[in-house]
Amino acid sequence: MPGVNGNPSVVTRWAWTGTGLGTYRGVPTNGRELLSTSGLTWHQLDADGKIAREATYWNDTPVLQELGIPLATPAYWEEGFDLASLAG
Repeated sequence: MPGVNGNPSVVTRWAWTGTGLGTYRGVPTNGRELLSTSGLTWHQLDADGKIAREATYWNDTPVLQELGIPLATPAYWEEGFDLASLAG
């Protein structure tokens, strides 16, 4: 895939499962195997084929929710969604 100045870029889609972790982002796992999550990483290579830039995205909200962190996952796209429902 061509990128900046015609140098190649690479996108990798990956999956991850937390196994054997004492903590995840500072939250104790209590020895549990965590839910799997997926993401993608983009690398822009330079003229020598070395990584010049990187961006990574993944959704770890379900993993944090599994650990008991109260994160809301509103479905904005659903008909009838009430934005006021997010107000505490």
